[in-house]
Amino acid sequence: MVSFAAFLKLINKKYYNTFFDIRTGKTFLCDTWRTSKGDKGKFYVFSKHKSYYKSINKELKEWLSENWDRWEDEKEDWFTAKIISKIPIELLPEQFSAKLGVDAKGRRKSIDAMVKAEEKVGEKIKEKGGFRTEIASAGQVVPLG
Repeated sequence: MVSFAAFLKLINKKYYNTFFDIRTGKTFLCDTWRTSKGDKGKFYVFSKHKSYYKSINKELKEWLSENWDRWEDEKEDWFTAKIISKIPIELLPEQFSAKLGVDAKGRRKSIDAMVKAEEKVGEKIKEKGGFRTEIASAGQVVPLG
C-alpha cells in the first residue's frame, strides 16, 4: 500500500486518469472504435470477443458495408484474409459474404482457405529471401463446395 501511494506521489500528475476508469471493458472497446481515426485502428475491435462489441453490431455492419469495396480496391496492407477471418459471419457485408458460400459453415471454410493461401504466399517469399510487396486481395475468393 505504501509503495502504491509513493508511486502515485512520484508520477506525472497528468497520467492519473490512465490508472482510474469506471468504464467496463465492453464500453471501453466500443468507445475506442468510435474514436479511432483510421480504418486500421477500427479493426482492433475484431481482435476481441464478439460479446464485447455486440452493442455496436449494427454500426459495425454499416461501416463494413460502406467501406469494403474501397478496401478491396486500395489493397491496403493491413486488409488481409487473416483480419477478415476475425470478423463474425453475420457482420460481413452482403456483397462479400455472397461470394463465400451458402451457409455459415461454408463461408468459414472459404475464409480459412483464404488465410491459408495468404500464409503460403508469405512463406514462399520468405524462402526466397524477398520482401512481400503485394498482399492477395480479399476479393479473390473461390467458394468451396
